[in-house]
Amino acid sequence: MNARPQYYKLIEECITQIVLHRSGCDPDFRHTKRFEIDVDPLLSSLTEKSRFEDTGDLSIADISNKLDNALTAKQESEAKAMSLENKVQQYELELTQLKEKLNDGIGANISAALVKGHGGGGNIGGEKKKYSTNTQTKRLNWNKLNPKQLEKDSLWVKLNEAEFESQDIFNNLEAMFSTKAPPKREQTDTGEKKPAKKGKELKVLDMKSGQNLSILLGSIKIPYEEIRRRIITVDEENLTAGMLEQLIKYMPEPEEIKRLAELKDEYNDMAEPEQFAVTMSSIKRLGPRLNTMLFKMRFPELVADIKPDLVAATEACDEVRNSQKFAKLLELLLLMGNYLNTGSRNAQSIGFDISFLTKLENTKSQDGSTTMLHFLAQVLEEKHPDILGFIEETIHIDKAARVSSETLQKNVASMGKQLKQLETDLKGNKAVQPEDRFPEVMKISFTVEAAQYNQAVMYNHR
Repeated sequence: MNARPQYYKLIEECITQIVLHRSGCDPDFRHTKRFEIDVDPLLSSLTEKSRFEDTGDLSIADISNKLDNALTAKQESEAKAMSLENKVQQYELELTQLKEKLNDGIGANISAALVKGHGGGGNIGGEKKKYSTNTQTKRLNWNKLNPKQLEKDSLWVKLNEAEFESQDIFNNLEAMFSTKAPPKREQTDTGEKKPAKKGKELKVLDMKSGQNLSILLGSIKIPYEEIRRRIITVDEENLTAGMLEQLIKYMPEPEEIKRLAELKDEYNDMAEPEQFAVTMSSIKRLGPRLNTMLFKMRFPELVADIKPDLVAATEACDEVRNSQKFAKLLELLLLMGNYLNTGSRNAQSIGFDISFLTKLENTKSQDGSTTMLHFLAQVLEEKHPDILGFIEETIHIDKAARVSSETLQKNVASMGKQLKQLETDLKGNKAVQPEDRFPEVMKISFTVEAAQYNQAVMYNHR
């Protein structure tokens, strides 16, 4: 009974210290006015017990995580070791082949080419400096240029990247671009097979060809004889480029049209796509004719598409070739690349394929927080801000960057091919049918005009 009032006093004091404490500090039972009690041993005991229980729970999870990390690191190390072993074997093979070539006199030829190609600047007369790193670094996988293929006035002949050598740059390169095992990626096959569509039965054409041709004929809704008339008379007012493209795409093969022409007596028993093919069979060299007609219709459009891109690309190339500040940028990047590529086949490069500039961001730092592109920009901004002015010397680069080299090359090649086909058709095509206006419409003046423009385009493209 005497203990109960003491419990009440203790509870009251706790509430007072915790709820009504005005100092903003933790509860303090050492200076209570109600009674004297030493709670420090109790609090210490409870704290130690709690810490022990928490540590026991966390240590199990911690051990499990460490075990998983250790297994992952082991697998990555084994994969990395296997990759390095393969690379060592490859390097040994390349070294053996290089020694054999040097013994055959290739080394003397390269040295002679380098001396001959000396443009009065840079370090091209001798070998590039060989660097050594304190740690293995990531590589800049550029395409190393062959000194024998360089012209004496090449941009690379004039570069001297040694002037940018800086131990600070080298240290930062090693710190940011040291090797790190790449994360594993799981590949999943998401491909799904589409069920084949059924088509109606035909005599010669397969189901898919017949169905595609039926859809086309249903969309244009023009009698077959009228389509034939427009093609034979080269009626450009009633034939659109889109219609010609669809006809070229879905027109049956010449062998199929020939087989269907032999069955023209059964015309009424044929399906609509095959009836259309029989009607078109009277036009000689139907496929080349459609392609030539489409080329003539699209020629002004081709010219309008190619010319601006070609001009922009040509001007940009001239600006890059003549920009002194851009040359300095290449010197700095060549220095960094040769340092990072120490010990690889791309070490001591005299130059690299310029297309590598678009791949700088693919080389990431060890922690993945930055890329080679950002590092280069940082070095330029901090140590060589004058080089950043190369943008003012290359004003056409932005426009030229939007030019698709593949599309431009494809259009130029297509134009040349179509011109040769047009000349062949005009020489071998004689109007055997009174309404055939193909030779007249595709007159020689168009051929000469198109050929002259194509010749100029090919010259600028080279």
